[in-house]
Amino acid sequence: MASATPEIATPKIEIVDQPEEQQEDSKRTFRFSLSIILGLTLLAVFFLFQRRSREED
Repeated sequence: MASATPEIATPKIEIVDQPEEQQEDSKRTFRFSLSIILGLTLLAVFFLFQRRSREED
């Protein structure tokens, strides 16, 4: 009697080594997102202080 356990085929995962390109790309993305976050934060703080100074007048 044959056993009915199906063989699980594990997919082959090929690791392609491109550390320099990936590192440059991630650095560029990080700097871009960091500058956007910093800019938006500065704008938010600026408008917050502007609103507070208007309320005091």
